[in-house]
Amino acid sequence: MFLDVTFHSLNSRADLPAGSYRSVCRLYRGPAGLERALLFEYRLQPEDTLRACDLLLIDEDGSMRARDFVLTKDFDWRDSAGMKAGNLISLIPQEISNFRFEREQELPTELVEAQFHGR
Repeated sequence: MFLDVTFHSLNSRADLPAGSYRSVCRLYRGPAGLERALLFEYRLQPEDTLRACDLLLIDEDGSMRARDFVLTKDFDWRDSAGMKAGNLISLIPQEISNFRFEREQELPTELVEAQFHGR
C-alpha cells in the first residue's frame, strides 16, 4: 500500500479510511537464514486497528516478490490479486510459516488524505 516498490495490485490507498496510520516493519528470516520477509503493518490511529499490510519476500537468490493486503469495508481481507478471506493469515503465503521473527522497527506515520476518496 505504501511501499515504493512497483508490482501489480488491485488494492490502493483509496481503499483505506482517511487518517493517520502507525507503521511498523517486522523482519522474519527463513529456515536456511537466506530468505527474508519484511511485513509492514499499517494501523489506523487512534484505534490502533490493523487496516493494511505490505509483504516483501526476498528469496535466497536475491529475487523479490511483493504482495499487499487491505481490510475491506465488509471486514474481509483482500490481497493484491483480489483473493478475499475472513482473516489475514489465510492470505499470507504458507512458505513463511517456518520463518522466525528477528526484529521490529517503528516507521514514520503514513497519512491517507480524504482526496484519495474523491472528496
